[in-house]
Formats: sequence, structure tokens, C-alpha cells
Amino acid sequence: MKGTVLTIGLALIALLLVLGACAPGPTAAPVPVSAPPKSAPTTAPRVASPADAQSTEWQKVVDAAKKEGSVTLYSYAFTGDLGLALSEAFKQRYGIKVEIVTGRGAEMVERIKTEQRMKSVTADIQEGSSTHNLNSKIAGSTVATLDIPALKEAKEVWYASPLTPDPDGHVIAYNVTVYTPYVNTRLVKESDMPRTFKDFLNPKWKGQIVASDPDLSTTEYNHFLPLLDARIVDEEFLRAVGRQGLQFVTGEVQRGEKLSRGELPLTMTASTASMTRFVGQGAPIKAQRMKEGISGDTISMVRIKNGPHPNAAQVFMDWLLSQEGQDVHGKVRFMASLRRDVTDYTPEPARSDLNGLVVANADQQTRQANLFKDKWLSKMWGK
Repeated sequence: MKGTVLTIGLALIALLLVLGACAPGPTAAPVPVSAPPKSAPTTAPRVASPADAQSTEWQKVVDAAKKEGSVTLYSYAFTGDLGLALSEAFKQRYGIKVEIVTGRGAEMVERIKTEQRMKSVTADIQEGSSTHNLNSKIAGSTVATLDIPALKEAKEVWYASPLTPDPDGHVIAYNVTVYTPYVNTRLVKESDMPRTFKDFLNPKWKGQIVASDPDLSTTEYNHFLPLLDARIVDEEFLRAVGRQGLQFVTGEVQRGEKLSRGELPLTMTASTASMTRFVGQGAPIKAQRMKEGISGDTISMVRIKNGPHPNAAQVFMDWLLSQEGQDVHGKVRFMASLRRDVTDYTPEPARSDLNGLVVANADQQTRQANLFKDKWLSKMWGK
């Protein structure tokens, strides 16, 4: 009897549970299928930024460059240890082989023009002086390269913009030949060392200043014309320099030898790259940091039209302008970088202050060439 009552009770409980589950609850308003309930947080789709787009597009270039597998440079400067260091570092970074063909700048310009005419182009990049590279641009042998990431960096990164020689983006500077005054520290007392360019007009330096012969070398043009255009010096100053009885030599090696041996005490201009060699040999010479600033001449690269590896060429050019590429270059060459965020590897006695650097642009370089042809400085200095 007790068992029957228990069985009936359990059955009633089960029936009540089933009926409760089947009973309709409060009626909810219909919700459109295409929209989430108002009570749910709405998550908007992520909108790509311009940086994302650039990164995505650049990655496509990098991927294509890796498929190309190599890049060929026609180069004046990338010889010996420098060429080897740049090739190995770039290959380690991207797995892309670098082939370097060396030669003189003018010869490379003509070789590339011939390749274009024959429709058999070997070079992807030409490296060298901006004058030669501008000649390649004029010949129609180059293409613009404005989309590489390094050129998007803030202008504060650079002592001088890589686009200084050519705003069109054909000729891109990756380094600069810096020109600055030097003295022999055994012959010039600290109190007599020039701090401004007008200090070289002191009568005590008459017949004591070594200079490159303006009939034979463009060095003095490269140095003074950017300063002239920047109004750091004027033509009257240059005429006064000519009255100082300049002692002319044929080039940078002879200038360094004169200073190192103490045959002459000072020079108004010399390239830091050439003086570094003599400093490394223990010569008692030192760069002078001018209050007004110093000048420079760009060393650059161009991407060759119809080159067989266009993507690898862009990736190499971007890498050479990057912190890593500039550090490799500066470390091997014992040079400063165009970038402010890279170590200056110039030995301290030869080191210049790049904060006041003035660099010639394309128009100024063309003018330099014309003035050199017309012997403008030679006439001004009474040669």
C-alpha cells in the first residue's frame, strides 16, 4: 500500500514538471535578424589605417623580392670589405643575394644607357655620386622610388633628407661627403683655431692655407657653393680668401699629406672621409667645428628602368637607408650616417658636427658643374 502511494506521488510530480516546462513565458519583442539585441554591446568592424595599408603593400614588395632572389648593383664605392659586409647583412636579413659590379661612375652611366638601347638590362641599382646618377636620370635610365618605408620616416630622423638631390625620387641620397676645415694641432694653438670662416682671413694665415686647385678639382666648389647659397659666406668673402695666397694641391691625398707632415698648418675644406685615413695613421690633424655650419655633397643610388629585379631593388634601397643598413655602412667605412639615430663611426679627431650640415640639391650641383667648367673660382682667386 505504501509502495503504491509513493509511486503515484512520483508520477504526479513528474507530470507537474512537464506541464511547467510547456507553459508559455512572457512574450519578447521580435528582433531583426541583421542587428544584435539593443542590450548587447555593438562591436564595429576594425578599419585599416594608412599605416596598415602601407605595411600590407610593402610586405607584397618584400615577398616578391624574395621570389626574385637577387639584386644587381653597379657601384663605385661598394668594393672590398664594404661590399662584402653590405651583401652579407642584406642576405641575412632577407635571404636575397647581392651581386656587385664595380667601376667608375661615368663608365657606369654609359654602360646602363647601352643596356637600355639593347633592351638587355643587367643592373637593378646604380650607386655613386649624385652628379653621375642625375646624368642617368636625364638619360631616361631610371625610375622613381618614393614608396619605400624609409622615405616615410619623420624629417627629424635625418641630418639631410635622402630626397635632397632629387625631390622626384629618382636619385636618393644614402650618404654624404662632408667638407669641413682641418688644422695641424702641432702648428695651430688652441686659441688660434678657427671657429668661424672669417677667422681664415686673419693676416697670420696668409700663404698658410692649403686648398685644392680649382682648375683640377671640384672639391672647393662642392664646399663653398652650398655655403654661398645658404648665405653663410658671400662672394666678397671668397674674393678675400683668394687674397690669402692659397697653396694649391692636386687633390685630397696631397692635402692630407701637407697637413700631416706639417708643411702647412690648416685648410678651409677637406672631406672627412679622406682625413679619416690620416687620423688613423696617427697624423696630428683635427676637424674644426664652424659656428655657421658645414657643407656636404650627397652620395646616392638610383633604381634602373627595366631592371630584372625591381622589387629586390626597392627592398635593398630601403634597407640601406634603415638604421641597420646605415650602421653596417658607417661601421665599415668609419663614417657618419645621414641618420641621427645611428652611431657616428668617424674617429674623434676627424669628426665633424653634422647639426649645421648644408647639402647641395640637384639644381646647385648642376650649377657647380657649370661654374667649374667656366673656371669661376679660378678667376676669382686670380689663377
